[in-house]
Amino acid sequence: MKQSIERIAKLKERDISPTEEDIKQKIIVPLLKILGHKTENLVFDYNTRRGGKIDVFIKNLPPDCEVIIDIRNYDENLNDCIKQIRQYTFDEDALLAILVNGLEIKIYSPLKGIGFERSLLYSIERQKLTNSKWWSIISEFLDIKNLQNRNVIKAIEKREKEIKEALFSEEHLRQEYEENIEGVYNEMKTLKEEIERLNRKNEVFAKKLKNNISQIWDALELPPPSDTTILGPMSAKEKVTHLEKEGLVSQDNEIYKIYRGIDRDRNNE
Repeated sequence: MKQSIERIAKLKERDISPTEEDIKQKIIVPLLKILGHKTENLVFDYNTRRGGKIDVFIKNLPPDCEVIIDIRNYDENLNDCIKQIRQYTFDEDALLAILVNGLEIKIYSPLKGIGFERSLLYSIERQKLTNSKWWSIISEFLDIKNLQNRNVIKAIEKREKEIKEALFSEEHLRQEYEENIEGVYNEMKTLKEEIERLNRKNEVFAKKLKNNISQIWDALELPPPSDTTILGPMSAKEKVTHLEKEGLVSQDNEIYKIYRGIDRDRNNE
């Protein structure tokens, strides 16, 4: 048996060819035979109740342990095929739906309260079938004995509990971090508004200063010194450059990014 598993695991693309038929004959059928299934119990191109066609249907199993297998081309993206296998699964009320290409074997089971897309029990790379861990998993779900004595149902229930716990933890983390992200965003927005307000205030002072200096020289009927032009308001870019030179901000600092953003917004206007 070990040699047979290794032979399947070590097949290269050139040994198989990319078609579904070759994957069925060189990977799926040999694999099912190792797992104890007889060829006469494998129904190819099985017609579903609603007119679909399943690549492999395993017959003579308990009614609540039906298995369907959908085979795809060698490197076809299996994520693009979930909708069809989902439909077949519910059409036949199957316990297990196997989605496979030349590289990967995905095991699905419709779990209560979970969308089919998230009901993936395991994804196993074909080349890892020689690994005892992964072979143990695939045997637990597809070995003929575990299907006939319905032990597979217990295995699914155990995995379902693990998946639901993971989904709960994921949702908890999402809520926690989304609140933190929203808080930081609001702080950045407030900071940007405050900088814009102070910038407008600074521009008013700079304008008043320039006008008052001009009045002094106008009283003498002389032009103001040319260096008074530097007293005008600096652009956001000039301000942040000044702050950067003083070592008060760096390019990864939020104030730096906000000032740059203000300058871009003005240019766009």
